[in-house]
Amino acid sequence: MLFNTRNCLFLLLLLLWGRQVWAGFDFVSHDVPPIEIATTTADTFSYTFTVTFDPKCTSGCTGSQDYRLGFSPRSIGSGSGNAPAISAGDLGSVMANRATFTTTGDSEDSSKKQFSLGGWSSTISPFSSSTRVTATYTVTLKKNGLLNILTGGGDALVFYLVGEDVDSARYYDSREISIPLSRANEVKISGLEDVVLNSADLSGNNLDADIGVCVFSTTAEVRLDFDGANVPGQDYQLSRTSGCNQSGQCVPYRIRVWTLNEGWLTYRRKGHRQAKWTASTNVQCNGTDNMTIRVRLKKNDVNNAGTGVYQDTMTVIVSAA
Repeated sequence: MLFNTRNCLFLLLLLLWGRQVWAGFDFVSHDVPPIEIATTTADTFSYTFTVTFDPKCTSGCTGSQDYRLGFSPRSIGSGSGNAPAISAGDLGSVMANRATFTTTGDSEDSSKKQFSLGGWSSTISPFSSSTRVTATYTVTLKKNGLLNILTGGGDALVFYLVGEDVDSARYYDSREISIPLSRANEVKISGLEDVVLNSADLSGNNLDADIGVCVFSTTAEVRLDFDGANVPGQDYQLSRTSGCNQSGQCVPYRIRVWTLNEGWLTYRRKGHRQAKWTASTNVQCNGTDNMTIRVRLKKNDVNNAGTGVYQDTMTVIVSAA
């Protein structure tokens, strides 16, 4: 009987030890609306999202448990004990240093809570160990930093929300926050100007005039098309009249396009080419023209034209590819 009594006592001690502390901290959900970059004109803008967590402490607790939250560029995992150290990392490139949030289910002041990147927030004290807490965050995001993510091939701002129980029952958790990013396809061509060709400058087989332009596209590629006003949809023509409706009044010309990646290509009429052209993802092309547009007349066409002023209005059509 003594042997059996010792066995029962030993098992009882194991059970008590197993139930001495039972605590947890679990992120259960979050709501992060997507960001449409194209509709954001300011360099910085406010963004709001919510996260919900469950505090859990059924034993080993001293009164109500206090919790705190923070942002981290990397996960700190989850587990018991003190949370690993956190830092701002590279979050400062996309987010202003200070974040604010409000809470529900919190016995502390639910407003004006704040923290700095890489630091922990002020405390959150749920009404009870079974009270679910929702934190609503307002952060200031940097447009250029988000654009850099898109330019680099990413489609979301990703970081981690981290939290820990800072009272007697220590526990911590991490939750990935992935904010979808998108922007409408945008294109822009700048640097277009009037072109003047003088037959006196003819040298060799061609009479050329070049324009250096900046072509920007959020997709890094564009398609180009050109259409002349004198004879829309047909071969480009300079004319001494309002159109090529009289014999001997027109001189045919071509549009040639050049980029460093694609070289030269000739356009003769609207819809002639479906080529893709490399474009800059910087709206100002980093201060350097990235495309040359050349207007070319052939020597024979110039020599066969009568004296006079020939002109046309060319529409340049740029679309994202």
